[in-house]
Amino acid sequence: MSGKPPLVLLLVLMFSSGFGFIGSQTLANALVVTRYPDELRGPGIGWALSIGRLGAILGPSLGGWILSCGLDARWNFYLFAVPGVIGAVLAACVPAVRSRSL
Repeated sequence: MSGKPPLVLLLVLMFSSGFGFIGSQTLANALVVTRYPDELRGPGIGWALSIGRLGAILGPSLGGWILSCGLDARWNFYLFAVPGVIGAVLAACVPAVRSRSL
């Protein structure tokens, strides 16, 4: 998106990226519920929600700071892409917990 594509392509790319963000916190909660052991699910969801809210507060603040510094708007794209990639890699590294037989 930072490469200044034609307007129609830019709108399609923005729609696609926004579509991926909707419900991402819910998916993080589902990841915790399916991968954490029973005794750690509550604290795990608490931490996931806390980090998610922290990002929701810091993200727009940092984006506004970048724009107020006179930097090009593409730096906002890079600012948000890096934590997204890091989060995806870290989520992929969480091992699955096998259910215990009763």
